[in-house]
Amino acid sequence: MEVGVNCPNCGEENHYDVDLLAWLEKMKNFRYVQEIPSDPLVIYIRPYTYKEITKTSLKTFEQQRLINIVNDQTIPDEEKIKQFGESFVKLTALTVDVIAECIWKIASPDGETTDRAHIVEFINNVPKAIFDKISDHITDMKKQIELGNQNVKCAHCSTDFEMPVEMDQSNFFAPRS
Repeated sequence: MEVGVNCPNCGEENHYDVDLLAWLEKMKNFRYVQEIPSDPLVIYIRPYTYKEITKTSLKTFEQQRLINIVNDQTIPDEEKIKQFGESFVKLTALTVDVIAECIWKIASPDGETTDRAHIVEFINNVPKAIFDKISDHITDMKKQIELGNQNVKCAHCSTDFEMPVEMDQSNFFAPRS
């Protein structure tokens, strides 16, 4: 599959081939684990949708923005603190929202819920260890089927750089009812 990307050095568009057979080979051996046991609960997740992938990209952007704020020597400390606080709040909200959206059911000894409001309330109040367990599981599942970055060279200026190769894998899996 041909992919176009702009060189980070000169800005010129380059076209590269991505080996989809390698990705299909990875997919052949992949097993999606939707249940996350967390005694006494079982949390059921689904893969990222395109919407969550977009939110994850926004999250990455906010993380980079935080780094840039801290490293920017031209911004007064008071302004840095204000901007850092605003970005941190956005980043936290995006993280919680993406995780909550990936949960489609929570089962407990008292019953099950698929109600969005209950799931959002749960994720907003869950202990950090359980939140991290859910987040890590979702991230691990995503990493197992990512194509990753491809090392390429710009045809115009000969700069070597990594081209991120991303695909929306959400269409390949559906939660089992």
